[in-house]
Amino acid sequence: MAFKTVSHIALSLVLLIPMMLYYTQQGYRPPQSETTQPLFQGITYERRIHTSPRPVVLHVVTIDLRMAGLQPLVTPNPIATSLSTSSTDTQKVSIQAQRTRDFLEQFEVQVAVNANYFSPFREKTAWNFYPHTGDRVYAGGEAIGNGDRYSIPRHYRPALCFRQLTPTSSHTAHFELDGTCSNNTVQAVSGRDILVRDGNLMTKFPEQPDDKPYPRTAVGVDQAGHTLWLVIVDGKQPLYSEGILLSELAQVFERLGADGAIALDGGGSATLVVDSESGSTILNAPIHTKWPMRERPVANHLGFYAQPIVE
Repeated sequence: MAFKTVSHIALSLVLLIPMMLYYTQQGYRPPQSETTQPLFQGITYERRIHTSPRPVVLHVVTIDLRMAGLQPLVTPNPIATSLSTSSTDTQKVSIQAQRTRDFLEQFEVQVAVNANYFSPFREKTAWNFYPHTGDRVYAGGEAIGNGDRYSIPRHYRPALCFRQLTPTSSHTAHFELDGTCSNNTVQAVSGRDILVRDGNLMTKFPEQPDDKPYPRTAVGVDQAGHTLWLVIVDGKQPLYSEGILLSELAQVFERLGADGAIALDGGGSATLVVDSESGSTILNAPIHTKWPMRERPVANHLGFYAQPIVE
């Protein structure tokens, strides 16, 4: 009898400890309250709360690319080999997966989000997943870091391209919806679904059925290519934030005034990190392996250098 009692207690602890850790992690999520604050020169953050048709926590980062000292950065290719500018090139360059926080800290950028879809990928349990930090993966679609292309452009992967006309001029951003950036592109990432095209709201998404709310990362730009918006939506977290449809996400960018917008990798990849006085800080609630506030290592990232706000 005593042995059975001890066994029952041990089993209860085995079940109870993960539950306690899970609910403890929920306490680290951003509050369900709206806020707007400048983060750096040219960069403003806004947290929005929606209650209908479902609870949603939505994060908007507005970036003025004309601000002095503001520069984009896409995860550079750590290998000397680079792809040619021909979209018919069939070679691949693998890169090491890393969390968004690690990218921000390694390259000392001030704001960072996850970027391209990638492969291989699996997520079965909290301990059985791929990639882990340091595992080799391939970015899907156009990827250019510091002028070096390391992923094959695909016509079904619309690309966000950054150009800088002179070393001292500001960057401009634009989309190449056929997936290939021009030769003078210095930084580029790609996504999958086009949300806004030439100022027009898209309502059909052939690459992905718009049938369920989901965590999202997306990017939009204005017609001049001077203002860029990052939108990160938390999801898969009942009563906190259940996620958003692609059609709803497109409406967000339309209201922001975007001339173009695309969805980047979402789901458990959706992560927003900023530099702060206390170090790197996660501003959203990532949900890797169904675990709140757990970051997923991904192929590449989009970051921005910016100057601190002068008091």
